[in-house]
Amino acid sequence: MSTKQELGWRYAGGMLSDGSIDIADPAYKESSGGRVRLGNVWAGPYACFVKRQDEGDFGIRNARIMIVSLAALHGTAGAMLAARELDSGRGEDLGSVFVDSGQAGFFNTKSFDFNEDGRYDDESKFYGKCCKATLSGARFGTIGGAGFVSESGHGDGKYALYGIRAGGKIAALMLEFI
Repeated sequence: MSTKQELGWRYAGGMLSDGSIDIADPAYKESSGGRVRLGNVWAGPYACFVKRQDEGDFGIRNARIMIVSLAALHGTAGAMLAARELDSGRGEDLGSVFVDSGQAGFFNTKSFDFNEDGRYDDESKFYGKCCKATLSGARFGTIGGAGFVSESGHGDGKYALYGIRAGGKIAALMLEFI
């Protein structure tokens, strides 16, 4: 018999936003459904986090990913409070993201061409860069300082997106895979 165990949050790097973030499977084109675009988010630096979980027979998986605005939440202490709020289920429901390539993430809208054709092994393209990160040993990573991507827990499916607002704008986002 196998048991499941949360392994806690881990800092995964940083990214910048100019005030608009796409939450999506990087394989999806801009016009496809299944993605969420938020235009009312804080601009500036975000800290990125991943929460891993031991899923017994399925091994260690990325259960949740989160980005937190350092500017809106006044640095690390505020970011950690927002993370606790999201992690305890007190965030605002912002919809769902669909996954068909086993990965999803947060991407500054103006930094990437979501419509370019790319293969998983073409690291000169957006999709290839995301695949490199999610196929690495960590199974997540930042993309060009303007994105954060992770493998999606148990693979393809529909995943819930939650947020926290500060000053009328979204200041933290969490994508829940498990």
